[in-house]
Amino acid sequence: MQTVGIKYAGSKLKLLPQILNIIAEVKPKTVFRCFSGTTRVSQALAQSGYAVISNDTAPFSKVFATAALLNKKPAAYYQSFINRLNGLDDINGWYSQNYGGLNIDGKSIGADGLKKPFQLHNTVKLDAILLELDNYQFESEIERDTILACVILALDKVDSTLGHQVSYLKEWSKRSFNQFKIEFPFTIVEGQHKVLQQDANTITDEIDLAYLDPPYCSANVKMPSSRVRYAAYYHIYNTICLGDKPELFGKAKRRLDSSDKISYSAYEDFKGTAAQDRLFELFSNLNTKHILLSYNDNGIIKLDDLVSHIKFNYKLLSITKLGYKKHVMANMVWTNEWKIDSANNEYLILFEK
Repeated sequence: MQTVGIKYAGSKLKLLPQILNIIAEVKPKTVFRCFSGTTRVSQALAQSGYAVISNDTAPFSKVFATAALLNKKPAAYYQSFINRLNGLDDINGWYSQNYGGLNIDGKSIGADGLKKPFQLHNTVKLDAILLELDNYQFESEIERDTILACVILALDKVDSTLGHQVSYLKEWSKRSFNQFKIEFPFTIVEGQHKVLQQDANTITDEIDLAYLDPPYCSANVKMPSSRVRYAAYYHIYNTICLGDKPELFGKAKRRLDSSDKISYSAYEDFKGTAAQDRLFELFSNLNTKHILLSYNDNGIIKLDDLVSHIKFNYKLLSITKLGYKKHVMANMVWTNEWKIDSANNEYLILFEK
């Protein structure tokens, strides 16, 4: 089984075998993948023979899901167009001006003096490619999204970040010196799949099992109250998918609509019980027989409260505890004052409605 995706905070790539084994126990036919992210789990489910409904409000996630689940055309179909894109002359455009930097004594420096996520020799390629895509008449939205997913995967191989786009490295990463080159890595999957961008509470499809992996906020009270939302973590990829040139703010030049004051998710709300109430509401609203929930013992909702709610309202089938490596951000020097000594376990909780 081969899945593809970008570096992603919260990726379940290493947990795929355990997730698939647990899902197989209840023998579903249709699986709803909520909060699908880069669609690693959706891809694995589809390759395992399930009918998959992949849902996430993020534009980049919709593009990945379309390429991974809905595209039925092989690499050979796209190759001549990909070769054409890779051979375009450089253009110093909007992405280069905002996200392209020079290598000065190994440091990442943009024309504005700020750190950048990509070297200029790669953003001028990106600008040329995106201009070509803007002017190209695709036969379908599936083809457009498939090419965009390939562009993002290529960018992920030459970035200079910690795996997200809310801060960039002071010194260029080794991979940032590589040449940006589009390739086609997707595996065509059989079956009837769906890609959605909805509030999961509004989805009425009948499903056999829902796999939930909400972007739960940290329960670490030492952290400052202003916390970047998931909507901001991959703002450059979202902009590429939306095809706009939004108003930007901050040193990372994030989309203004990804700011904490505008972008909001109850699942990441660390005040009161908003996250807990929203999650419990989702349990109730989903039209499914089984739910498999991924949860971390550092989440804002107390694990004991979560399990107690499930036991009281549903039939708890199993809880699988897995040790999980903390994200690299947990070891940054500037986060020392926020650090707490705690385990970092992932739990796969299976229950029946």
